[in-house]
Amino acid sequence: MKKILKKIKSYNLDDYTVVVFGAGNTSLLYQKCFEREGIHPVYYIDNSEAKQGTVFLGVSVISVEKLVSLQKTFKKPVLVLICSAQITICSQIQLQLEKYGLIYITVDAFVFSKNTDKIKTVYNSLADDFSKDVYIKLIKSRIHNIVIPELLVNNDQYYLLPQFLERSEKEVFVDLGAYVGDSIEQYINKKSGVFGKIYAFEPDTINFSALKHRSIRLKNEWAFPENKLTLVNGGVGAKTERISLSSLPAINNAKNNTGSARLGANLINCKTDGTEIMVYSLDDYFKDQKVNFIKADIESYELDMLHGAETIIKRDKPLLAICIYHNASDMFTIPLFIKEICNDYKIKIRHHTYGLLETVLYAYI
Repeated sequence: MKKILKKIKSYNLDDYTVVVFGAGNTSLLYQKCFEREGIHPVYYIDNSEAKQGTVFLGVSVISVEKLVSLQKTFKKPVLVLICSAQITICSQIQLQLEKYGLIYITVDAFVFSKNTDKIKTVYNSLADDFSKDVYIKLIKSRIHNIVIPELLVNNDQYYLLPQFLERSEKEVFVDLGAYVGDSIEQYINKKSGVFGKIYAFEPDTINFSALKHRSIRLKNEWAFPENKLTLVNGGVGAKTERISLSSLPAINNAKNNTGSARLGANLINCKTDGTEIMVYSLDDYFKDQKVNFIKADIESYELDMLHGAETIIKRDKPLLAICIYHNASDMFTIPLFIKEICNDYKIKIRHHTYGLLETVLYAYI
């Protein structure tokens, strides 16, 4: 651990003109991370000519060539933070920046170098040696843009550990970011149809429609009553509120073709016409309902969700299967916060693809 983190060159952002390479989905997902780590780019760079000359999240998008031509006008040297979840693209960008002699570092490497003590704390708190091996190799992979070893990858996402496979007719399962119902169907199959109740949260209208169709099929195939599956067309967050999508920075300022934003669940495709969506605090929603199992894949809003679920987590101590891969700071912030809520949790980390996506934190008592 020490050897890997020591090799990262650290940068004080106050000494540089900070630019982020990547005006796309990864940078959208990283906005929470940017806020936490004090990253405020003066420009975004993108190789897409369609994006150059536009505004992304309130910041101008330019080409690398334009950045080079502007260098002399800056009072401080330029530092480019590369923001991409694709290993091959990161490598191509690095070669491109080296060609122009620009100083660069990936966002992940910058964030990890700044938070080495927190990463070490998480590492030391993990419940098994395999988790420690997975965690440190993931950190290394995200720093150096390399695929993690094949032996560390397991495809059985969310229901891998024995504690998550036990069957109970009283278990209440909460699926956050239910998408089109794939994880619900997997849950029902793993439990052989034995469960108490399922609550599925999905804010996107297209996904929610598909989720409804799938739920009808599942109810017919497994012959369980209507009230065992509740579908919620909404997101989750730190507090219960109705949000106008047009007021969100990711929609209002990102001049892209989809008009899309991330809000506590999978991608929300929406118009900036005042459309509203309901966001729920789990503490409010489940005030009078015990919860046994929470799964969350909600596009960088996992930490917000946990802040809005502190009471029920302390009260019920549910199983937690929480995605921590959406941005670099989630890799340490989420595990630390879960231990802060309830130090009795045993935490394990597993990874479920050969790339940098699909890292899941599993917590249980």
